[in-house]
Amino acid sequence: MGCDLCGKTGALWVCAVEGTEMQLCEKCKSYGAVKRAVASTQAPPPKKKEGVAVSSYPSQRAMPERVEKTEQVVANFAARIKQARERLGLKQDEFAKKLNIRESMLHKYETGNLTPDLETAAALARALKIKLVEEVEEKTSVSGVRRNAGPLTIGDIFRKC
Repeated sequence: MGCDLCGKTGALWVCAVEGTEMQLCEKCKSYGAVKRAVASTQAPPPKKKEGVAVSSYPSQRAMPERVEKTEQVVANFAARIKQARERLGLKQDEFAKKLNIRESMLHKYETGNLTPDLETAAALARALKIKLVEEVEEKTSVSGVRRNAGPLTIGDIFRKC
């Protein structure tokens, strides 16, 4: 196991960093208040084989993907709103009063000049009996150049910034 900030192996200290206990190396322990030294239970580093070239480039490691579901207003919301309102036989001013919004806002929604927030889109969808909000899956992964192939550290994340 290595330093929680930079991943460096070697002597470690338990330090309090902004209220969180972390195991930090000699260089990083200055970021917190040192509480105690960590007993070394690490195995010796693997021996290099003779005749094998060792690359000095950082290793590449992909982290698992994370799927995040979010809601967003559909792309063609303007046409859907206008067609549904006209199908119900309502004028803009009548429909705006029914929803308790300004007629100018409804006009902007129908022309696509303004995208309704999720709450307003849901209210419009209920009143018009149409679908204006859809669920979208976003796949994100944390990957990139790493100093070592060990666990992801806070330092790895800051290096990407």
